[in-house]
Amino acid sequence: MNIHIVSNSQLIYLLKYLRRNLHEFMIEPIDIIYSQTLRKCRQIKNMKQSQAFVLLNLPSQQEYSKLENGKRKFTPELIKKICEVFEIPFSEFINDTKNNPNTNVKRSNHTSINNSNNTVILEKLLKSKEDIILSQTETINQLKEMIELLKKK
Repeated sequence: MNIHIVSNSQLIYLLKYLRRNLHEFMIEPIDIIYSQTLRKCRQIKNMKQSQAFVLLNLPSQQEYSKLENGKRKFTPELIKKICEVFEIPFSEFINDTKNNPNTNVKRSNHTSINNSNNTVILEKLLKSKEDIILSQTETINQLKEMIELLKKK
């Protein structure tokens, strides 16, 4: 095992970097599919990225671009916001990604949604979110331990 000696400031910088950017290291295949669906939703509404990022309350157009290019993790909260902005039922957004990612997202004025199906989907998304948070917390704790060990040296 190779041990590289780094300064405390380098470790602190690394810890801060990981906290800000950990979502980029945890991209899953479903996020790539969500990105394709998001692009279709925007195109159906004849909207530019510069308009979409504002409506989704994202910090910048770059962040929106990361979403459409599959370089950013989709959270349940973000998916909910996307569904509100693009006026698409949550179940339709999820089903489009599960059933056939190459189909166009339909324009929809659905008023009735299968609540039990949505509940299951939301529970799965929340479980996924909890797993990610647990994993990130473990990583942060490991880095804190490393910092403490290096401080003692």
